[in-house]
This record gives sequence, C-alpha cells and structure tokens, in this order.
Amino acid sequence: MILVVDTETTGIPSAEWARVVEIGGVVLDQQYEEVDTFTSLMYPDVLDQRAERSLAYNNIAYADVLAARHTSE
Repeated sequence: MILVVDTETTGIPSAEWARVVEIGGVVLDQQYEEVDTFTSLMYPDVLDQRAERSLAYNNIAYADVLAARHTSE
C-alpha cells in the first residue's frame, strides 16, 4: 500500500501568516489503484482576509474553514 498526502494552505510557505487549512490523502494498492481517500479541513491559528484568495483558488469556502476543528484541538 502507498499513501499519497497533500495539503492546502492559506498562502505560500514563506509568508509568515500562511497556514495549512486542509489535509487529504489517497491510499493506493500495488497496482496504483485507489483503495481509499480522506480529506479534512482545519481552522488554523491565523486566518484573515489574506487567506481568501488562496482558499478560493483551492475551492475551499471560508465559512467551511471557520466551521472546522481548530488546530489547537
């Protein structure tokens, strides 16, 4: 089995305010066939108007991030 993990952020990593807001993954078998997937939104410690463009680019609703579990939990 192979696990492929991806994250979505609120900006480029060099931006001091950029945070991870989504993590997702795909489990593949030895023939690279999809076995399972997962995705989870998280509410980061820094989230302001600078994040809106990145969220929109990744098709993530600002309201959905606000409703997600906070990263401190």
